[in-house]
Amino acid sequence: MVERICFMTPTFAGDFERFVLLRESIMLFGGSQVRHYALVDTEDEAALRALNLPGVVPVTTASLLSPRAEALRVRYKRGGGRKWKRMQRSLNKRFGWFEHARYYGWQIQQVLKLQAPTVLPEDVFVSFDSDIVVAAPIDTSQFVRDESVVLYESQRKLEAGKKPHKWLVTACRLLGVPVPEKAGDTTYDYVAQPFVFDKRRCVALQNWLNEKCRRPWHESLFALTLGAWSEFMIYGLFVRTQLGFDGIFLEVANENNVWIRTEAQRRNAKDIIRRVFDDPSKRYLVLQADHHERWPVSRFRDIVRAELARATGARDALRGR
Repeated sequence: MVERICFMTPTFAGDFERFVLLRESIMLFGGSQVRHYALVDTEDEAALRALNLPGVVPVTTASLLSPRAEALRVRYKRGGGRKWKRMQRSLNKRFGWFEHARYYGWQIQQVLKLQAPTVLPEDVFVSFDSDIVVAAPIDTSQFVRDESVVLYESQRKLEAGKKPHKWLVTACRLLGVPVPEKAGDTTYDYVAQPFVFDKRRCVALQNWLNEKCRRPWHESLFALTLGAWSEFMIYGLFVRTQLGFDGIFLEVANENNVWIRTEAQRRNAKDIIRRVFDDPSKRYLVLQADHHERWPVSRFRDIVRAELARATGARDALRGR
């Protein structure tokens, strides 16, 4: 029976407010006994430790990335302001210039999520991005049942005149499977919050990529077009097409989630957040980061904490009967 389960979250100093809120929700809903790895930029480790978050174990980028990848990550991070960095990423996509732009935060975090399960001691890694708030009791059987580990997957038929998502196209080409092209073809989506990685399958994916591409697996991923790939999509499609579903049970991706990501949703956040906590079919709230910074997490924090207090108060009252 699979027993060794943990949580992991890639984060950095700019996301620590979100991470603290995520951690509070995990603690309140029964996840305090599960080790929680914070995959953090090396230079942010001290600031994370200073937060004194119980149950959180920092793991630095320097300990997970190759020395070259870590050096390029640092070079990009220190290489100018936000507008200049955006320009470098754009030029990298178009012309391949500024190689270090491929090593920016989001892409680094994707690689970390595939690497950590192969070097840390646990067997099953439940990945919570910092955007998530847990809104219902955590039961590890949601992720692991006997010897089986969950894979979150959505399917749909490709509509006439539509193209599959670029992340699926990239995953298909990387893994050597046909790209859905015509109306009626089945497309797959594995982008989910949370997502569950299994050690054995992460090792298999790395070994497969090393052999197929004849270079270290992470170099193959960093060589892909910037922003055109997803770690969730690659892992999920690999499990489906190369490993089959032995030891896997499927759940519909994001079926238990409510996302707040549009301007209208953010303006109506208080009502939406309350409904999430009141709906027994929902387990997670996703406060998607606003990259324009008009909606920092501080605008939602008091609302979320009030709902966490209300939910746990009601739970404790029931226990006291």
